Amino acid sequence: MGKPASITQGNNKLGAMIYGWSLPASEKICIGASALCAMYCYAKAGFFRMGNVKSSHQKNYQFSLTADFVDWMVATIVALWIRVVRIHVGGDFYDAEYVEKWIEIVERCPRVQFFAYTRSWRDDECLPLLVRLAGLPNVQMWWSIDRETGPAPLYRGIRRAYFAVNDIDAKNAPDDCDLVFRDDTNTEMKKANGVQVCPVENGVQTQVPITCSSCGICWNKAETTWEGALSPFLEPDREILAPEALELANV
Repeated sequence: MGKPASITQGNNKLGAMIYGWSLPASEKICIGASALCAMYCYAKAGFFRMGNVKSSHQKNYQFSLTADFVDWMVATIVALWIRVVRIHVGGDFYDAEYVEKWIEIVERCPRVQFFAYTRSWRDDECLPLLVRLAGLPNVQMWWSIDRETGPAPLYRGIRRAYFAVNDIDAKNAPDDCDLVFRDDTNTEMKKANGVQVCPVENGVQTQVPITCSSCGICWNKAETTWEGALSPFLEPDREILAPEALELANV
């Protein structure tokens, strides 16, 4: 009998330390995707289009619907001595029940670091559970945003990553977000509108290639850019929207 699902070790960007879990990048699964995100989705191009890869991700999705998923994922992480997991190299949190499963997985693997980028914050049912998942000590959550998503809700500890399709778009990244990812990496750009560009995607050539494993920005816990500036105006655990944050910053 074959494996019911698969979690894979690294790739050229992630590096050897990080294991990735993937689902198909489809409208049914990427429930918070903007039109821009769907148009430029890397998980619909390159090796993601290979038949065996598409089949594997579909198999992962079907298995994630089952009652066995949580136990299997925990057992696999333990058996492989995994220390860092990227939740969704492709795909996203597709409903509230699925997010709850990841909460249980993370809680049962306290020595493993998990990180995820998601646009499912745009779904009203998923949002509170994603905040709960993000609040676990071994999770670094990123809200993914672009010029079409609108402002993401601000929660302490949840950083925001802006996706830019070109250099002009990158220079218009919100200056209070935490990281910029670029679709076009042919030019050098270490910062975009004052925000750090992902070191893997900043176009700077290095003797030793940078990977997510060696960088660590995305999977290590860190304070968000806006928290320090707004902390005098915020009550603990208060959630505010980005427009209100700008008003508070000008108080």
